[in-house]
Amino acid sequence: MTKTSLFFVLLLVACMPPLSGHAADADALKVGLIAELTGTIPAVGASCRHGAELAVREINGSGGILVDGRRRRLELWSRTAATTPTGPQRPPGS
Repeated sequence: MTKTSLFFVLLLVACMPPLSGHAADADALKVGLIAELTGTIPAVGASCRHGAELAVREINGSGGILVDGRRRRLELWSRTAATTPTGPQRPPGS
C-alpha cells in the first residue's frame, strides 16, 4: 500500500462516526489497521503500522480532525492479518 493510499484510508475511517460508545476516550476516533504484523512477512506489516502511527501522530499534532465543530484526536488500533504457507492464522485472543 502506498503512503497516499494509506493516508486516504486513514482519513476515510477517521471521518466515520464511532461505532461503539464504550470507548475509554469518548472523544477519540478509532482508526483500524489490519496488516501482516506476524506470519511469513511481518516486516511489511511493521512498515504499514509505522506509517499509520506517523499519520496519526501528525494529524493529532495538528489538532486532530474537525467533526461537528469539535476537534477530535485519532486513536490507532492495529491487528494482524497473519498468513502462513498453509493459509491465514487467527490472531491471539480471537
